[in-house]
Amino acid sequence: MKIALINSEYPYQSGKGHGGIATYTYQMARALAENGHQVHIFLRDGVSSEIEGENISIHVFSYKPVKKRFQKVISKFATNSPDLDWELGQSRFIRDKLLLIHKTGGLDIAEFPDYGGLSHECGSISEFAVIVNFHTPTSIVDHYNNVRVSKKMRDTYKFEFNAWKKADAFRCPGESLIEEISSRYKINQSLINFIRNPVFTDRFDSVPKNHRDDSRINILFSGRLEHRKGAEILLQNINRILGIDNRIHFTISGENSSGNSKRYREAIEEALNKKYRTRVCFTGSLDNAELCRLYCNSTILLFPSVFENGPYTLYEAMAARLPVIANSCNGVKELIEHKKNGMVFNHSNPRELLECIKNLISDRHLYEKISQSAYDTVKVNFSPQQITRQCIKFYQSVISEKL
Repeated sequence: MKIALINSEYPYQSGKGHGGIATYTYQMARALAENGHQVHIFLRDGVSSEIEGENISIHVFSYKPVKKRFQKVISKFATNSPDLDWELGQSRFIRDKLLLIHKTGGLDIAEFPDYGGLSHECGSISEFAVIVNFHTPTSIVDHYNNVRVSKKMRDTYKFEFNAWKKADAFRCPGESLIEEISSRYKINQSLINFIRNPVFTDRFDSVPKNHRDDSRINILFSGRLEHRKGAEILLQNINRILGIDNRIHFTISGENSSGNSKRYREAIEEALNKKYRTRVCFTGSLDNAELCRLYCNSTILLFPSVFENGPYTLYEAMAARLPVIANSCNGVKELIEHKKNGMVFNHSNPRELLECIKNLISDRHLYEKISQSAYDTVKVNFSPQQITRQCIKFYQSVISEKL
């Protein structure tokens, strides 16, 4: 099968993960290609990727303006915003490139992210099927970040929603998110196909593990410092956590140099007890290899998110045999069983979080049991071969219905 995967990451995110390419796009492209399918990856101009292979082609997309006057009027009316016109222009570029690929070599299906409305100009095309993959729509991200919604933001939500409506089908890696989308956007749940994200463990398997060290306990937070990711929970509890044991050191890894993240970093630094400050490290964004080593050399991953869908941070920690302590929110509850393949706590009760940490660092048997069970969960439920089979079956059903 010939598949196009559209990646929505912006160039300023190019210091993250796989050179800017979203982790899902990287993993899905690799899974499909290794199972013999032809994959076309679309990246915004300025974003690079380390992924390569004989079944993988990389395409760069940018803004394509409309040429005719009446089309410009229609475009302006459709977006009512320079920012949205930019997204619409990129959708036009993608549409034309996909049609060219189809004409010269054939294309069966194009999968778009929910973010940015990049599928806007592709929904009426008959040459190939169009799927929207729900990761976490912008309006839901803003809602769980307690963002005050402006008219401009409402226009963005509407633009993205209108792009989704033109798709032939939907998929989503989280059952909780399917329920949220169905409720919030009035999309019938039966129209959204539940397929987990693939996870490759090989790069973690090849790195020596140093999770347990009697002289030092390394707790890791990995991700953007924002309310949705649990930054407020981290801020309120970091002194309590460091006070559990003098061996505890805290590493905060991820984007923390702008906007919401910068404010939370400053708040955490100001809130730290003076005697604890040397035991907290902010790394900023790390590349894929550095982050892999960090997972393999940490003792615990603290995952305090208040809303999650299919979080690769959680999957990758488990693939690295790193025990996870996570806030018991929607997407987490789908994956983590308390004291079996991880630990969960209720963020409204700080004692639960502290007890989870104490249990893991004091009970080696429990620690090792959770480490192995977490790894087994990923290997069984997120096998790239299994996910690929499910995706291809789904793609084929969408194509047959479209024909």
